[in-house]
Amino acid sequence: MVNAGALVATGSLSSLLSLAAATVVLIVVYRAAIRSIVLGVIVLAGTAVVLMAAGFDPTAVLAPVNHRIDVVTGESVGVASLGIRQQTYAFAWEYIQNDPLVGVGMDSTNQGTFNGVTVVHNYVLHAWYQGGLALLLAMAGVTLLVIGRVVRTMMTGAKGPESAIMAAVIVYALGSAFFDQQQYWIPLILAFVASYYNGRAAIPATTNDNRLNQQARIRRGRFAGTGA
Repeated sequence: MVNAGALVATGSLSSLLSLAAATVVLIVVYRAAIRSIVLGVIVLAGTAVVLMAAGFDPTAVLAPVNHRIDVVTGESVGVASLGIRQQTYAFAWEYIQNDPLVGVGMDSTNQGTFNGVTVVHNYVLHAWYQGGLALLLAMAGVTLLVIGRVVRTMMTGAKGPESAIMAAVIVYALGSAFFDQQQYWIPLILAFVASYYNGRAAIPATTNDNRLNQQARIRRGRFAGTGA
């Protein structure tokens, strides 16, 4: 709840979408849809009642989000980030259509798009634009692995936090300059690896039985040596 409140206060639409995706994954993994929804409604209603009793308008909490939506769509003063994203997509796609096999290059000089500075705000399209078809296939493979792992954990009902992290990062990456930001790749990779980790390997039953039998023989030998 604290994290959600902080994201609402920042007005970051990408972060809120990531949070929503992670929440859906957690609900499905833990098979707690009805319980979680009911609990969430109760908590939100209780919080709203407390805020209104204190003389605070709960709808003011959403003011940063509403303002951010107006900025993104260009209806308010500020940088219309939705329009900028569309410009980067259009610029990259025009180049890809002319040369779908070879990208512009992986150096920082060539990563800019329409204004020479802003990069493509979609990691798959960014990979194709800079690295060509080969990097596109590699990035598509990574994406399929991650999505497949998330779907698998949702089906088995295990590894909820790891799956939620992967879902949040992937959703965020679809509309951000994720490709060059290692601070997002690192948690994605760690979550992916952790989703396969099941803790300490169990001792095989035969090995464990042999060990118990050996310990029993040692105890019997010590007991016999006492002369009892």
